[in-house]
Amino acid sequence: MPVTPAPECAAVILAAGKSTRMRSRLSKPLQNLCGLPLTRHVIEACRSIDISKVIVVVRHEAEAVCAGLGDDG
Repeated sequence: MPVTPAPECAAVILAAGKSTRMRSRLSKPLQNLCGLPLTRHVIEACRSIDISKVIVVVRHEAEAVCAGLGDDG
């Protein structure tokens, strides 16, 4: 039986909130965990399962969040 390639997938990461419940001045997408912002961990997880297109939705502190994403921002 021939192997059919998996359909191309995209991930949408919602990182637009104010993070008020965390009671921190730093936006939740930028909170550090093991040396990386939380959003970077999600992006890396997507990459590890071959999701080629990752879309990050930002709003609150958008410039800082994009800067924290590095090359993926």
